[in-house]
Amino acid sequence: KASYKIGYNGDLSNITREEKYKSDNFYTTLIPSTKEKIFEFERNKVFFEKVLNQLIKFKKPTLKLASNDVSDYVDPLKKYVVLSIGASNQKRKWNIDNYVKIAQFLIDEMNLEVVLCGGTLEVDDSKMFEYKIQRNFINLVNKISLYEASKIINKSLFVISNDTGLAHMAIA
Repeated sequence: KASYKIGYNGDLSNITREEKYKSDNFYTTLIPSTKEKIFEFERNKVFFEKVLNQLIKFKKPTLKLASNDVSDYVDPLKKYVVLSIGASNQKRKWNIDNYVKIAQFLIDEMNLEVVLCGGTLEVDDSKMFEYKIQRNFINLVNKISLYEASKIINKSLFVISNDTGLAHMAIA
């Protein structure tokens, strides 16, 4: 019942033209969004800069780790990547076969270690991954805390992930 409502003038990537037309009428002001693909934190910052009509001067969040020692989990002398196979929503979850193909490439062609991460909901997927990959990898699914995962992510070359907390942690 607010008299002034502001929203993004979005695209049709996940809504029909009819749904967009209807929902656009909920707002008194629609702010154009950038076509550029940017991290959600930056997108929200840009939105509020436009609403407030001023620059917001702060940086994205960062994680300061008390220790960067990962030797309990991975060989610190080897280069590795993290695959985070979970997602809070099944629709946002990449098929485990795709992770297997990527991991096989990383191991065989790039000579990298693969570290699999996830929580309790990913245990079954990690077993399927292990069954299908037929290669050595480090399975840390449901075996480490978020703090330990942040240290492992911090030392990795890169992270491949669904939309998860670990993806956001990697960006931070």
